[in-house]
Amino acid sequence: MSFRGFSGTSAAADGSVGKTQVGSFLRPRDDASGVPADVTFKRKRELGLDIIDRAKGWGLPEGVIVTDAGYGVATEFREQLWARTLLYVVGITGDVRMWRGKVTPQPMPYQGFGRPRKARTSTPETAAVSYGLWR
Repeated sequence: MSFRGFSGTSAAADGSVGKTQVGSFLRPRDDASGVPADVTFKRKRELGLDIIDRAKGWGLPEGVIVTDAGYGVATEFREQLWARTLLYVVGITGDVRMWRGKVTPQPMPYQGFGRPRKARTSTPETAAVSYGLWR
């Protein structure tokens, strides 16, 4: 949904532009390449949500949102699709965990030696779904 330009900016399919880097040292380069001064930084997932909202505003029929892992690994992006009551299929990487229900980290007691253990995040009713079950 976005295309990387040689000027260090990314342009969405509809022509809107978002900076991929921040810093005042980029302003001369942006001026030379024609990037408007009011353009601000936006992440790929934010550009994607903007495009989805724009399409809904135009009255286009809703369908299933299909994205690659570049969008799918961002929990915030998936939560925003869910909040908008949209159907979606997103790619994810192997380090993304799927949980049944709401998960709250449980503190692990410190045993007095070594590195403190990480918080436990699963209980039997909220255990991570195995790869084979949700695939």
